[in-house]
Amino acid sequence: MACVLLARFMHETNTFSRVPTDMAMIRRRDFHRENEIPPAFRGTRSAIGASFEAADQFGWRLVHPVSANPNPSGIVTSEAFETVAGMILEAARERGPIDGALLHLHGAMVSERFEDAEGELLARLRGVLGPDAPIVVTLDLHANVTAAMAEHANALIAFRTY
Repeated sequence: MACVLLARFMHETNTFSRVPTDMAMIRRRDFHRENEIPPAFRGTRSAIGASFEAADQFGWRLVHPVSANPNPSGIVTSEAFETVAGMILEAARERGPIDGALLHLHGAMVSERFEDAEGELLARLRGVLGPDAPIVVTLDLHANVTAAMAEHANALIAFRTY
């Protein structure tokens, strides 16, 4: 049985906004951890809902540390980025062995330290999983796809529906 890391860290950053996206803002809208995720998303017409359907169909064991989807807002604070990214990376290191990863991202996240926050997250995840584990990423239709994202993911898939 394949073990797949499933996580969502979607943020559409507005770099003109002076309101930072901190953990309080992330927790305010759509934030779920571990065992809160399946009941919140199973059977929904969402990317994570489809991930649970695929896991059932193909016999994957899912490790799902976090689902974070705050409202579009200002730059993500370093503390918020490191907290959510840390949840994903810790699960990849400690809950494996992980055979592959499926991340639901937006493709437009900017943090205080990283203009390409998704590229940074994918580079770190690739460092944990190694060169052979597939990393598949879903993105918003108007994502800003970067060289780092393409380098560290095996597939980047834009989708147009909720």
